[in-house]
Amino acid sequence: MCSKKGLNKLGVENAGAFFTRGILIDVAGFKGIDRLEPGYEITVEDILNSQEIQNIEIKEGDVVLIRTGHSKL
Repeated sequence: MCSKKGLNKLGVENAGAFFTRGILIDVAGFKGIDRLEPGYEITVEDILNSQEIQNIEIKEGDVVLIRTGHSKL
C-alpha cells in the first residue's frame, strides 16, 4: 500500500473528479517555519489556531489541504 514515493492506492490521483470549495490550512506558516519536522504530528490545536490566524472556517463539503512545507523537498 505504501512506497517510498507515497501511497499507491489512496493517493488523490485515484479519487476521480469532484467539484467543491478548497481550504488550505497553513500549519507551517502558522508556526513561522518553512517546513514541519519529519514525523511532526499535527494537532487539533494546530488546525484551529491556523484557521483563526487565516480567518477561515471549514464547512461541510470542503476539501481541506494542510500545508506542511514538505512539498519543497
